Amino acid sequence: METFTPDNFHAYCDQLAESDTRIEELLHTYGYPPCWQRSLSFSGLLLTILEQQVSLASAKHAYKKLENLLEEISPERVNALPDHLLKKCGFSRQKTRYAKELARHILEGKVSLEAVPQMPDEIVRLHLTQVPGIGNWTANIVLLMMLNRLDVFPIGDLALRKSMIAHLDLPKKTDHETLLAISEDWKPLRSVACMLFWHRYLSIS
Repeated sequence: METFTPDNFHAYCDQLAESDTRIEELLHTYGYPPCWQRSLSFSGLLLTILEQQVSLASAKHAYKKLENLLEEISPERVNALPDHLLKKCGFSRQKTRYAKELARHILEGKVSLEAVPQMPDEIVRLHLTQVPGIGNWTANIVLLMMLNRLDVFPIGDLALRKSMIAHLDLPKKTDHETLLAISEDWKPLRSVACMLFWHRYLSIS
């Protein structure tokens, strides 16, 4: 299972740009994106769940409030925390349930974050999506940002879709299937393409 690292990330960007003029234009216009990485941990996964369907700033605010309350964000501490205190941190009723479910699945041994790095991509998705609140988008973010797998394309990500549609001058209502078909051109480096499109989105937001 090949991965990208801060040491080889720019080389992968260059390789992709050399094979596709659309990517070359992205790289020329916006430069190299950060090599975004996040720790494979309960706290990292909880933050990713918080980021579902809300702004990154809103998710980070709720996460910080929880961190200040608990000092250490762990499955044990989150599981023991009364729901009303999670809500006080800014967790919705749904996100409160998801946080507790994630904590319980880890505490009961149903999910093993230690075993995940050795799993193929599809097994990672199956292993994580057994947890209520973790769907394909979250599992793909784990694969891309925590495991640094090279060929992940989280088509459920709104920023990715908006950036692709704008850069490629596509109709605003272009469907997922069409965008996924386009992404086939960037295999086996779709994670790199994704990060380049995210970088474009953040650069003009």
